Amino acid sequence: MIPENEYLDRIQGCWMGKNLGGSLGEKYEGKKNPPRLEHSLPEESCPNDDLDLQLVWLEMLDNRGLELSAADFADAWSQYIIYPFDEYAVALANIKAGLQPPATGCFNNFFDEGMGAPIRSEIWGCMAPGNPAVAAHYAFLDSQVDHWNEGVYGEVFFAILQSMAFSESNVTKLIADALEMISAESKLHSVCSLVVEQFSAGVDPWEIREELLLKFGEDNFTHCLQNIGLTVLALLSGGGDLRKTLSDACNYGYDTDCTAATAGAILGIINGGRAILEMCDGKMDPAIIPGWGVINFIPPVDIYELSERVACWGEKLQRMAAPPMLTLPFALPEMPEFTSPLQMEFILSDQFAGEEEFFAALDAGENDKFTRVSLDTFHFTDEILEKFDAEKDLYVYTVARPTCEMYLTFVVNSNCGYKMLVNRRFRRQVDKSELPPLAPSPHRLARLSPCCKVSEKGDSLLAVLQPRQNRKLSIVIANPDNSLQYNVPCRS
Repeated sequence: MIPENEYLDRIQGCWMGKNLGGSLGEKYEGKKNPPRLEHSLPEESCPNDDLDLQLVWLEMLDNRGLELSAADFADAWSQYIIYPFDEYAVALANIKAGLQPPATGCFNNFFDEGMGAPIRSEIWGCMAPGNPAVAAHYAFLDSQVDHWNEGVYGEVFFAILQSMAFSESNVTKLIADALEMISAESKLHSVCSLVVEQFSAGVDPWEIREELLLKFGEDNFTHCLQNIGLTVLALLSGGGDLRKTLSDACNYGYDTDCTAATAGAILGIINGGRAILEMCDGKMDPAIIPGWGVINFIPPVDIYELSERVACWGEKLQRMAAPPMLTLPFALPEMPEFTSPLQMEFILSDQFAGEEEFFAALDAGENDKFTRVSLDTFHFTDEILEKFDAEKDLYVYTVARPTCEMYLTFVVNSNCGYKMLVNRRFRRQVDKSELPPLAPSPHRLARLSPCCKVSEKGDSLLAVLQPRQNRKLSIVIANPDNSLQYNVPCRS
């Protein structure tokens, strides 16, 4: 049992380290090869969604106590979280459509292996010091609201590691011990094992980074596997020095506000708040600055209030006769069956040399020239797209029929250039050189996607994709605020 004063100090260290890392990494977020820093600390604190959602979970604990289900997390999400970003937007749309976890984290979710869950593990590690099975239980409930697969493994892994950091200060041993509690069948286990084994063998960290990205890298900079691997690498290459660890996490690039924040939190637990304040010459700003996407509750004013409230729940949890635990080593269970709340129909063809030919054949009912497909997600499978000639333009057509007149955004996301026509009128040409990395999220693609008023009679979208091998395509229907829109039937 950790003495009360030390327990509180180390929770404070966790949030201080997270704040320092998140604020330092914020300006490099998404940069895959940022400028190299040397033993740096941030000049000021920044808002960070890494912390925002954990403030929501603290509010949920105050309202519902420790006996929680995944449905409690989904209910809290619908009350307090309005962020329209990536997996956050998908989770909110799925909850509004009537799904419950884990379907909310799996269905229609290109970002199910994003960093949104691994970045919010600290509250559970701090509430269950030295008891990783308990920390893992809450992390599993939490993560499945907006993630599945490696995204769930990521939060469970970090919660285990942070719980164990209260009783183990050797970073190398800490990572190795935590890794033993995650299924060896997971990709996360392979990623972290690669980093640990090569670092232990004396391989240069930049060579390890190159190998990691070669084997597990993704175009989407928020994908969790590469970022968790880079976090582990920064913890090892930093050698326990907070400044070097945070700088290394930023230097390695990708989702730097997340990787540096998590690494900072882990070292903060190990060293405690007093040590971090001393390192910063007492100049750290302890204020909590929530982002605009968490609403309807009063958050803690600073790190000290947050730490006291988390410690209070941790003490209650430790007094439970039979606290909830996850069986370790953790292996992801099978996804239960559920009914899709989304149905979209499309006409596809590679038989035409221009839009006029396409629409003439469509109006004439020349069905032999078209393939009709029905999807229950926004994302076209490789199996569908592989049926069409990669050397020809691919025409993809649908009609949106809302129950009333509304403004909608048609969001086309592809790995090849395309042309968009709305109601048979040219709206946008996007060349390959303009394309961001493939990531079907409305807020990322707002500048490429026209917003238009759509009537209940139905308005059409035609996307003409340029030739390319291994085409990728998603067509997302969103509101002008970038929230996903499910209740708009799309028919071919």
